[in-house]
Amino acid sequence: MDLTKLLALQKIDYKILDVEASIGDLPDQVEILKEKVAASENDLEQSKHQLEDVSLEKAMTESETKSLYEKLKKYQEQVYNVTTNKEYDAISSEIERTELSIEQNETKVLELMEKEEKLNQQIKMIGEEVDTEKKDLHEKEEHLREKLDQNKDRLEALKTERQEITSTFPKPILATYERIRKGRNGVAIAEIKNYTCSECFATIPAQTVVEVRKMDQILLCETCGRILAATNNQPSAQLID
Repeated sequence: MDLTKLLALQKIDYKILDVEASIGDLPDQVEILKEKVAASENDLEQSKHQLEDVSLEKAMTESETKSLYEKLKKYQEQVYNVTTNKEYDAISSEIERTELSIEQNETKVLELMEKEEKLNQQIKMIGEEVDTEKKDLHEKEEHLREKLDQNKDRLEALKTERQEITSTFPKPILATYERIRKGRNGVAIAEIKNYTCSECFATIPAQTVVEVRKMDQILLCETCGRILAATNNQPSAQLID
């Protein structure tokens, strides 16, 4: 097989790499932001649930405190109706217990009010973070969409051209090319320049250079394992214009 077709394939793959490079890590950035938004929204929902629980507990405690005040008032009124020391001592004990419960409840309500305030501040802060993250996500998605739209036709044309070329390749040669390309960051072919591999800069023996110039068989760089190629009879010829 004339291996110059491999050079044409490599040129197409370079162009595809350029297109993909222009998109960069935008897809990854979009996914990271999606996860970030989801996590923040989850934090926001949890904080709202906590606020609901605290508000409910505060309302119940306030209601209980109101009932205790009513009970205290009745005890205080009963004091004037007692006829024995024993009755007076019993009502006094109930008054003391009720007053203690009221004091504990009022302290608890104050603590719950502080929790409410902190949770409201937290909800506001997280809500602002969610809004900012959603805005960033929208902008990144729009940018990615624009990039994909800009390169869609070019990428499809390159892939069609690639399919046309690879369809003429013997399967073993194509398999070797693809294996090396995937293992070498998309670059399967190395040009010989001044008896040196253009990719790993290893020295190529003179006899190997002679054989490579014929472009009729696959010869690999002993150092990086890429397919060696020469575009003309000059060892310093460039692979890509």
